[in-house]
Amino acid sequence: MDEARIKAAADGVKTFRGKPCKNPDHRGGDGKSERYVKNGGCIVCVRDRATMYQRRTQAILRALSED
Repeated sequence: MDEARIKAAADGVKTFRGKPCKNPDHRGGDGKSERYVKNGGCIVCVRDRATMYQRRTQAILRALSED
């Protein structure tokens, strides 16, 4: 596990600056990405996946309710 993640977990914080995200747009000026301590996921990627899931689910529910 990343040293920054271990230190953040010991400090009791939810996020840390860690290894770069595979998506270059999600990297900060220092080349690192803001990540969750709990699962190590990039905050922006996790948010984007959640948004896509919500939109897809809403579209399905709308389609079902129109029937």
